[in-house]
Amino acid sequence: HSHFIHTGIKKVPVVNTNGAGDSFLSGFAYGIASGESITRSLTYASASSCITVMGENTVSERMEGSLLEKLSKEIEVEEIP
Repeated sequence: HSHFIHTGIKKVPVVNTNGAGDSFLSGFAYGIASGESITRSLTYASASSCITVMGENTVSERMEGSLLEKLSKEIEVEEIP
């Protein structure tokens, strides 16, 4: 049994896209390491990228747990059979 998971994004002001992909992967790894499902981990991944692109630096000074949690809850995920 296989399926796809489509992860939405949250519209945020984009300042710099450097590091967005790395942030996506680290957000996903954070979710998996925290014992979350793949679907929930993908919301962390997308939220992490959002935080990164809103800042000027490749590693955002705004990257912290409460903002990651807040944004991750605003990300829509759809499982496609």
